[in-house]
Amino acid sequence: MLATPRKKPPHARQNSAPSTSRPFHIAISDRQRTYPLDVAQVRTWTTQILTMQRCEPLEVSLLFVNDQAIRRLNRDYRHKDRPTNVLAFAMRDGADARHSAPEPLGDPEHLGDVVISLATTAREAAEYGRRTDEHLLILLIHGLLHLLGYDHERSDAEQRRMERRERRLFRAIWR
Repeated sequence: MLATPRKKPPHARQNSAPSTSRPFHIAISDRQRTYPLDVAQVRTWTTQILTMQRCEPLEVSLLFVNDQAIRRLNRDYRHKDRPTNVLAFAMRDGADARHSAPEPLGDPEHLGDVVISLATTAREAAEYGRRTDEHLLILLIHGLLHLLGYDHERSDAEQRRMERRERRLFRAIWR
């Protein structure tokens, strides 16, 4: 059985991570009907992550889908015909994207798109003994770091660097 979202404990509602007035444009689209999505919370988390990564004004798109949709994307773009938890489609490649915040160019730069399957998120949360929203935050951090050039598949050292950054961001936000 899939985990269902529960009310946040008081410690999770108190958000002491840095706030920001940076003008990020965060487009959020929920294209699945099974799991409730707290769009305001996702927007807050995304702003916090980008702020802690010292990003300048930018645009990012977040798409929440079911397993069927993410399986199609995973098949078409990664040649892996199975659902996955998160996919990231960066607008910058290679050395230009590695661990750097986008340069300000006047209009906000489009960093890329993060696609998350909420069905896989809920299933994995149950498997790992996590709350669904806790696991969603972990996947959101993971996807956004990919857009910023982190790539755990590049090398063992890069995997360790990305995992350290993920843990640091998660601890700063999930309080």
